[in-house]
Amino acid sequence: MVGVSRELAIGGLLLVLLLLVAGGLWWLGRNRGKTGSGEEASAGGRASEEALIVWQGPHPAEVAENFTKAASHAERLKWVRQPEKVGAEMEAFFRDGPGATEKIMGKFLLATSGQDDLLYENYHVSIESGESRLLCVSVDPQGAKVDFEAYARSGSEKWSELAAGTVPSAEEMRVIVQSGGFYMHRFPDQTKWVHFKATTPDLPGSMDLYVLRDSEAARQLAQVGETMAHVTVSIRAVEDSAKYRQFEITAIRAIGWVEAAE
Repeated sequence: MVGVSRELAIGGLLLVLLLLVAGGLWWLGRNRGKTGSGEEASAGGRASEEALIVWQGPHPAEVAENFTKAASHAERLKWVRQPEKVGAEMEAFFRDGPGATEKIMGKFLLATSGQDDLLYENYHVSIESGESRLLCVSVDPQGAKVDFEAYARSGSEKWSELAAGTVPSAEEMRVIVQSGGFYMHRFPDQTKWVHFKATTPDLPGSMDLYVLRDSEAARQLAQVGETMAHVTVSIRAVEDSAKYRQFEITAIRAIGWVEAAE
């Protein structure tokens, strides 16, 4: 009995010691959390803020589906960015423009892109005729939306008039560019110009675009590298360069076909 009592006493003492140690460690951890570095506090704050973000409305994939399946202008208007700006153009596009006859066969996700504070998902939309369109949907917890101007490849001028030389310049045109090396006619000096081969589904063949090497536009295009890229540009003809399908890029409005909201 005496032996058993001693063992119980020793066991009880060890249990008390373990509880004291555990309590001390808990107190230190709690106190450290209160007096931690500013960086730790900031990280905790950011995590709390992120936890408060709640997505509103359908996600981008569902928005893309709703837009392509919409049967009326009123229905499409629910799913586009800046509806007050693009509403009239979109109505005409689907009433008596290309959208009136194009039959969408399917779509698939290409990639997620971004510029400044704008992030969006890109979808390749297949048309029954064999053509395709780029569908861009903003990734925005406040409500994902389709960029109609990117989908319609909207431009401030008609490509046919630019190529014919009847219109000397355009403030907003959407093209696909790739780094080139063609220097002739009105742009022969490769120490002055950087050349890009450009195409658009709205004009047969290709064209040659040039940008001054020391310009801001050249610095923006440098991030494109050697790959093909969608860009939104301002262009102008130099003397009679339009007859050779050559134009100067005077400004880059966006790397991509989605521009920041006005």
